[in-house]
Amino acid sequence: MKIANVLKSGLVAVALGSLLLTGCQPAKTKIAVGKVDTAELLKDDPDYQSLSIDYLKEQTDARKEIVKKLEAAQGNEAKMEALQKEWMEKQQSFNKKWETKTVDFLKSRHESIRDTAAKIAERKNIDMVIVDSAEYPTVEWGGVDMTKDMALALSENSSDKPASTATPEGEAE
Repeated sequence: MKIANVLKSGLVAVALGSLLLTGCQPAKTKIAVGKVDTAELLKDDPDYQSLSIDYLKEQTDARKEIVKKLEAAQGNEAKMEALQKEWMEKQQSFNKKWETKTVDFLKSRHESIRDTAAKIAERKNIDMVIVDSAEYPTVEWGGVDMTKDMALALSENSSDKPASTATPEGEAE
């Protein structure tokens, strides 16, 4: 009988302790999520557009040059074959050069995007930023779109503090 009373009083003490501790725990908080469409940022990026224009210009100039050489070599089979081989080698070199330039540019730009996203997320109390774009969509569950903040912050004449974009709470900042 005494053992039963000791067990009952012990269980009561554990139950009371659990109830008290449960009331002391913080309420579950909602995680604030921001999203950034990097493809949209790059599409509107003047440096990226300039890089694209330089690529197309260099490619067009190379094609014009080879076309002139091919026209001049009409009827000379050996020269035509040599020009085709030259073109293939130039294309391989061209592609490697522009692949390197593009990768370097994107690496640098994504570092800038990441750093700017961190600043905006801190200012807007956003816990996590995800990339969301038509090119590589993520699962979206209502994250605050930070893309306009990012575009403004990455532009030259920006103070890095856009005035009218939403916060996770839905308030305009």
